[in-house]
Amino acid sequence: MAFPFAFVPGFRQRLLVAISTTSVAGVAAVGCSTPPPRQQAVSPAQGGQSATQSAGAGGMAGSTPSGGAGAAAGAGAGAVASVAGVGGAQSAGAGGSRSGGAGAVASAGQGGMSGAGGRAGSTSPLSPPDCPIGPPECFTRAEMERKAKYGCNMIPDVPPRLTDAEVQQHFLPNGCVEHPFSCNGCCLPAVAPGVPQADGSCCYVFCSTSCCGRPLMVEGQPRLAAVERRSDWLQGFVPSAPGDWNARIASEWLEDARMEHASIASFARFTLDLLAFGAPSELVERAQRAALEEVEHARQCFGLAARYGAGERGPAPLAAADLRGAPSLWHAALAAFDEGCIGETLAALQARAALEHAADPEVQRALTQIADQELSHAELAWRFVTWSAVRLGAPLTHELERRLSQLRIAPEAIAESEPAAAVEALHAAGRLTAADKHHIALAAFREVIAPCLAAIARPADET
Repeated sequence: MAFPFAFVPGFRQRLLVAISTTSVAGVAAVGCSTPPPRQQAVSPAQGGQSATQSAGAGGMAGSTPSGGAGAAAGAGAGAVASVAGVGGAQSAGAGGSRSGGAGAVASAGQGGMSGAGGRAGSTSPLSPPDCPIGPPECFTRAEMERKAKYGCNMIPDVPPRLTDAEVQQHFLPNGCVEHPFSCNGCCLPAVAPGVPQADGSCCYVFCSTSCCGRPLMVEGQPRLAAVERRSDWLQGFVPSAPGDWNARIASEWLEDARMEHASIASFARFTLDLLAFGAPSELVERAQRAALEEVEHARQCFGLAARYGAGERGPAPLAAADLRGAPSLWHAALAAFDEGCIGETLAALQARAALEHAADPEVQRALTQIADQELSHAELAWRFVTWSAVRLGAPLTHELERRLSQLRIAPEAIAESEPAAAVEALHAAGRLTAADKHHIALAAFREVIAPCLAAIARPADET
């Protein structure tokens, strides 16, 4: 796959145009000399918005949807945010741990898991990965076995990639499965060995640049529906020819389908935020349209999974009773930056890169639509963040710049680790390898996201 990517400048220009037109319209409506009352950005010491809260796609430090619970942060090479200059990952507040209880996920500078209500145990350090990371995720022995056996999506109906005996061979003496066999909700393998816990579970860290579309974040974690047997979400793709890599391809398209399905709920929540904070009608309309487009994306992905052998599958009920809107415009803007400006910009670039090499005509048809619409969704997020910056001014843009500056990603392209046959089969079916995603993330952060944020920050500093 060509690197750098020829289509990146066009993506950047389209987003910059969206930012510039929104900024002009916002200033004309509000006026820099007499801005409306700003949402108060309370310091962490005051118990309000914290620079160490997390709720965004891509593992950035950011607000949780509820604005306080489940904060997560860290610092040092490869970490996500800074806490008084110390390394490691730290989390506090209700929902901060995987189980939803209060407590720290990791002690600063140690990479261990500790805290009241959290997971007490090892302080073994984790080597910092060359990518942005999210908060650690912890799995029981049974969960690790299922991930190793069935892949990222853990759907037992898909033919397993390993036998039970082979799965056991990939467990280490400390009780953790080898980290390439542990995946998170964004279908990525762990980037460092697991840290064993006193209760027999293991905690891993993951790159966080690959969630497809706008994630549904709840207390800093992506929420997805399970998959069940049903046909009403299928797009009607015909089966493809048998292939050695079809089971993996089907599994990855199923995981994409789950994430696209979750994006429907994410946009529904975003629409409520737009209404709550008096956003322009154009943004409300586009958010509603985006939700409908995500329905179509989910159907297409479920259909492609069926095409490669997953059978008739669709989403099980999604747990949505505890979904809440943002408590302030400040929190809504931070979440939109993480989930939309980062997450959907990456999703659009990944879809376009996958389209570049896709050979399956059904995949080409789906990715053509998905790539264009995901870029439109990224535009919407950048427009909303720009509109918010007109109202909240430099404090917001400085916080966004701080978040972006503390993301880490290796500064050079990495070598392809997949066998040549696998790369060919994956590309033909519209799938990307880990190396592909790294290259895209590198281009996205340098050539799209950073320039777009700079375009927002300049007018805000002048107000």
